[in-house]
Amino acid sequence: MSSKRPTNDGKASVRPCDAQQDAASQGDLTEEHPHDTSGGASQLNINIISNSTIGSFASGHNTSVVGSVRTPSLSGQIHQRSDSKLRRRILQEVKQYVHGMRAGSLYSMVRLDLGLVNSPGDIELPLFRRGRADSEVHPIAPGTRIIQLLSRANDSLLILGEPGSGKTTILFELCQDLVERAISHEDSPIPIYLNLSSWSKERKPLSYWAIDEAWEVYGITKPLAKRWLESGQLALLLDGLDEVSAQFREDCIGEINEYRKNVESPVIVCSRTHDYRPLSVALRCHEAVVVQPLDIIHVIQTLSTKADLAILVRAIDAVPSVKAMVQLPIFLNVIAITCISSSVWSSDKDFDGLTEDSVLGIYVQHMIADDSRRGPHRFFLLDSSGRSRFVRWLSILAKIMLRDGQSSISAEQMQPDWLPTMLLRSLFHVLVLAIVVLFIGVPVYALSTVVFGWLGLPGGKVVGLGLGLTGSLIVWLASNKFFGVGGGAAIGAVFGISIAAAAVVMLNWSTGAVVVGVVVGFLVGYTYGVMGNHALREYGEHADAVRFKIRMADRMQWSWTDARSAALKVMPAAAMAGLIFLGISIPSAGLRNGLAIGITVFLVGVCALGLARGHRRYEEVEERRTPNQGLWRSGKNALLISFYSGAIMALLVSVMGIVVVRDPVDVLMGFVVAYIAGAMPGGLYVGGLACVQHFVLRLVLWMVDYGPVRYSDFMNCAVDCVLMRRVGARYYFVHRMVLEHLARQPI
Repeated sequence: MSSKRPTNDGKASVRPCDAQQDAASQGDLTEEHPHDTSGGASQLNINIISNSTIGSFASGHNTSVVGSVRTPSLSGQIHQRSDSKLRRRILQEVKQYVHGMRAGSLYSMVRLDLGLVNSPGDIELPLFRRGRADSEVHPIAPGTRIIQLLSRANDSLLILGEPGSGKTTILFELCQDLVERAISHEDSPIPIYLNLSSWSKERKPLSYWAIDEAWEVYGITKPLAKRWLESGQLALLLDGLDEVSAQFREDCIGEINEYRKNVESPVIVCSRTHDYRPLSVALRCHEAVVVQPLDIIHVIQTLSTKADLAILVRAIDAVPSVKAMVQLPIFLNVIAITCISSSVWSSDKDFDGLTEDSVLGIYVQHMIADDSRRGPHRFFLLDSSGRSRFVRWLSILAKIMLRDGQSSISAEQMQPDWLPTMLLRSLFHVLVLAIVVLFIGVPVYALSTVVFGWLGLPGGKVVGLGLGLTGSLIVWLASNKFFGVGGGAAIGAVFGISIAAAAVVMLNWSTGAVVVGVVVGFLVGYTYGVMGNHALREYGEHADAVRFKIRMADRMQWSWTDARSAALKVMPAAAMAGLIFLGISIPSAGLRNGLAIGITVFLVGVCALGLARGHRRYEEVEERRTPNQGLWRSGKNALLISFYSGAIMALLVSVMGIVVVRDPVDVLMGFVVAYIAGAMPGGLYVGGLACVQHFVLRLVLWMVDYGPVRYSDFMNCAVDCVLMRRVGARYYFVHRMVLEHLARQPI
């Protein structure tokens, strides 16, 4: 260990034991649909036989209140029954998730026991453990179950090992054991496997991060996850400490230590040895074990039983680098796979100069060229150019995941920053804005022309152009969460100029038109900027991170409170706009028609914002089971909202048409145009724009050869080639080292 690691100052680190949480604790419970974990499409069914087979686990951290017995209230009993039902469902979710992750493992060809050595010097031991015999370095007895070590370690364990040594496999097997224990014993905590790679993004306190991840991965609602964490009902199996950005790794350890001080629940952490030991902060726990390299004698004995692997046995004796590599399970299995099913290795000399990176490269090329492993998505790999392009796309995806600290990916997570240059990102935004103008600006322009024709007013085209551009900008900027001075200035300038131009055309004003345009533009822009910033408060300090991001709308929830609040706030601006239209309409259309158009403008403004803010949009509120499911949900919600918004607009305009023209044909035409003009903004703002952005992004990525249009099929092809694995709608590279190898490749 580094000499920088602080020594104990004699102060004991005491973990307070939380009192048992009341079953009727705060937090609404909404039961969501579980995600599907049947998608592990890999053709290799893999397990390492390690020291973590199912064994006994003395768990249960429930504390009692001495001297009193509390009888649960009726609401508490309901919560208990609800928790029990949810507990069984979540345990099945975790079980299926672990099964899906293990089904795509690389460790299938050669199965050997893994040796473990305890390493107390890698952790900060509690005071009572220091100096004891069991605090010295010694090998763990063969056959000892990892779950027994966890019990002996007071439910706090650090697992270290070299890359590809089998750490994550041990963690998955431990998770599976704990799931079986939790199914059999109601008082045992629910284990959840989480990858720490995403912690670097926001660097939240560990409990907050774990709540978010539990929802993201397993669909555990946040109020329920919070209550279970606080009461010690969740066991955290934290993999990938080494995947946390190097500059934040010590902070992450500090958060884990702080979490363990306040929450009495099992915590198991996994990391690469060479990324953990140089740190100046030690994990505070009771036990640390290091996964040992495979015993070379056992490796040779096992390989000798397989005739197809005779060449590998000879290479182990002849090439020192091969001998070192096969002591790691990942390289032992990767080389064995390529030896059995390819002609890459024809003699011992083919192994000369072999490196870990070259082995992974040979594996990747072999798997995409192996016809027997291709599924229904083989059209990506029909020729050598297709295979080269496929590897290039995998390399780009790996670089993006490594850059963003992601261990998993789904098609819905594609973002504009996947584009390599600012020019391409600008092109993407321009294309999306052009589509928005087409779908919003054109119908609004047509509606304005119809209404002004009813009234016999000039300037319908000018007003329609201004309103169409303004509506398009509002939907585009609001969906991208761009508010404040910049967004308000853009909206106000466009709307103000259009009003000024309309005043010039309709009333031949000069100075008065400019004044009206400036006043109305400022009022509309100010209202947009202020209300937008208010909406951004829910994101707190992470508001900048959501700007110009593609956000799916998996589910909508109507809130009368939000709708009423938004409508009241927009009333001054809507009233001002209505008065302006009333004033410029009266000279040419008369008082009655002027009142009709002024009131309609006022009601359209109030209803539009009330409808937009009343529908709360949630991303991935229900766990996605299949690829592109979030995209389809967003499209479905967009169609639903467009129906409502179109109906409201059509109703208001039709009433105005009855008052103004009373001609059924004209009213019907106005109804149709108004319906389209109202449906498009509502549908695009709620989910529809996300779909447009997603497909435009796929198109631009394809144009610059940074990815295919059919991205989910591309990742499914990688699953068929055993380069990735799928669990539900999420995709994972088959091993961290495969991801890192691909990320190193030039593009």
